[in-house]
Amino acid sequence: MPIQIEEILGSKNKIKLIKLFLEHEIVPLSYIRKRININYRDLKSYLSNLIRAEIIKEYDADGIKIYELNQENPKVKLLRELFKEW
Repeated sequence: MPIQIEEILGSKNKIKLIKLFLEHEIVPLSYIRKRININYRDLKSYLSNLIRAEIIKEYDADGIKIYELNQENPKVKLLRELFKEW
């Protein structure tokens, strides 16, 4: 089943996470944890939803989790437009 928009934008922390990716595009997990003050389990759940929605991609670079905004996804362009106004 496709992921629903409320699973992506359904909370203040999810919105902070989206904004972080729109600002930085490629972000290591450690940086995300420092910038967004939520527990690890919730953060992993949020990231998993973004991966399933193909908003971000996950990489493993020598044991370090790296996340990248998926520029090829048309939804990313829509999110950019939406957040450009705020």
